[in-house]
Amino acid sequence: MASHGAVAAVAVIAIGGGVFAWQGQRAPAESAPEAKPAVAASTPAPAEAAPPEAEPAPSAPAAAEPAPAPPSALPAAALLEARPFEPAELARLLAEDGARTVVLDLRTKWEFDEYHVPGARRVDARTAGTEVRSVPVRSRVVLVDHDGALARATASAVAAQFDSAEDAPELGYLVGGTDRFRGEVGAEAPLAKTANE
Repeated sequence: MASHGAVAAVAVIAIGGGVFAWQGQRAPAESAPEAKPAVAASTPAPAEAAPPEAEPAPSAPAAAEPAPAPPSALPAAALLEARPFEPAELARLLAEDGARTVVLDLRTKWEFDEYHVPGARRVDARTAGTEVRSVPVRSRVVLVDHDGALARATASAVAAQFDSAEDAPELGYLVGGTDRFRGEVGAEAPLAKTANE
């Protein structure tokens, strides 16, 4: 059904606790057929005589409640956005501020057991929103997977569940995932020492 030059469109929408996806195609504007007039312009429409009417009585303006502003009309600073964390930046944050940095690994158990970012906790992607809401607001949460794709999509969906950035921790995803982290930082990244050590 796709025509030459069709553009695919995908939308991912987070509503409540669910994430919904839509996929479709639309043709580019230059391939759209020209609109043809339904009636020839040279044939004038017959004029109808309107029966005389009494002037309508003035009506009272309807008292309607204003519609709530759509999310796009809210100030940009109020909305939470997932931000990217480069591997070297995450390693530095773990070394300098590990107590405030929470790493949630979305991979399978066997992938996590084979290698994970030091200090990471394995969680299911479907429960990531619950996990993020359970950490203190002043925390930094970084979602990771093997290449960064699932972590980025999940972080964006979780960010959309918060009403504002003020009631959420700093949220992001690891660019390139554990594959890139392991290649650039190494198998062992330093962790910040806690007060108990």
